[in-house]
Amino acid sequence: MNEKEAIRLVKEKNLKGLAYLVQHHQLEALRTATLLLADRHLAEDLVQNAFIRFYDKAANFDSERPFKPYFMRMIVNEAIKIASRNKPTLSFDEQAGSETLDILDPNPLPEEVFEAKETQTAVWLALQKLPPDQRAVIVMRFYLEMTENEIKEALGSPLGTIKWRLYRARSLLASLLRDEKPMHSSHREMIEITEENHE
Repeated sequence: MNEKEAIRLVKEKNLKGLAYLVQHHQLEALRTATLLLADRHLAEDLVQNAFIRFYDKAANFDSERPFKPYFMRMIVNEAIKIASRNKPTLSFDEQAGSETLDILDPNPLPEEVFEAKETQTAVWLALQKLPPDQRAVIVMRFYLEMTENEIKEALGSPLGTIKWRLYRARSLLASLLRDEKPMHSSHREMIEITEENHE
């Protein structure tokens, strides 16, 4: 089965199609939602509800459209709404062991594991200090690897607004990461990423 076949089945209310989409997109959607919400349980609920909404309204979906960008826009936009209303209900310590926080290299060399985990923790904590709209553009740009134009389309905001949010978010993240002591090489790499110039 491929994605188009899965969507055709979903349109026919066949759960096999939905199962295929869940299998191929759930993990990334869950990681994205967790990064935006800082709450694993809220993220799980959001993703589950998003799949259900798609299943219910699949008849209106253009089968020629790629599913992933469409679905991730659903996840990000809903997460922004929830994050704007709520504060995290779980502490970072409760979240830290979750695989959904693996925003760095998922297969580091053994000698890099400790440093990577420390950097991951620093980035996670810094990310949660950003306003939801700035957090969203950082996640979309660097985790989902979306272009600024794709982010603009996803969020329905002018390109200038997206560029400004990215600039402000990068500046704040760089400042927060710079304050972390001692600074490991991976910290410096993350600061360089957040301080890179806009195209």
